[in-house]
Amino acid sequence: MIKAIITDCMGVVVSSPKQKMLMELSVQYDKDLEDLNVVWKKLMEEVYKNPNMTEEELFEQFIMNANLQGMSPNELRKMMDLFMVANKEMLQWLKEKKKNYVLFMASNNWKERAEYLRKKYSLDSLFEDYFWGFTSGVTKSSQEYFDILKESLAKKGIHPEDAVMIDNKKEYLERAKKAGFQTILFETVAKLEQDFQKITGV
Repeated sequence: MIKAIITDCMGVVVSSPKQKMLMELSVQYDKDLEDLNVVWKKLMEEVYKNPNMTEEELFEQFIMNANLQGMSPNELRKMMDLFMVANKEMLQWLKEKKKNYVLFMASNNWKERAEYLRKKYSLDSLFEDYFWGFTSGVTKSSQEYFDILKESLAKKGIHPEDAVMIDNKKEYLERAKKAGFQTILFETVAKLEQDFQKITGV
């Protein structure tokens, strides 16, 4: 019987600003989009290994490595915030599900961004707990993340087969499934509800 829902943040609850931000930077600074993606990905790997890295340091490092001359960390932060919008339909869906299920969030966000999201979108009113990449030192790109998640939920009396994980990335869901979780690929809230009903029978 399903007891818990575990949802991703970026791309599900909140729109992911990364690609739009990198596309904008690619145009503004005449940079190859794929090169910017590579720089960003490498930095993300670093930030999860070093949870003490501040957002300011992260942005400074990205600007330097991507050679975005003249840009400041604050400008980059504003651009990221601009492209990050709450999925109000998804937030409402979660509010409804909270009446019958325990809600958790599983996300690769770094510490300061996680705190920003919790405050801006009042996430604490929805979620019982969070599983951030920076707290475990690994991300959803690693099977270890899901093993840690499974152990953490077991302490709360929730087994993988009793939980549905929602994400917009197939590769993450494949790892979640391997760890024993039920999974739903997020596309739209309407499709999510259909898939959820198939799993729960409700």
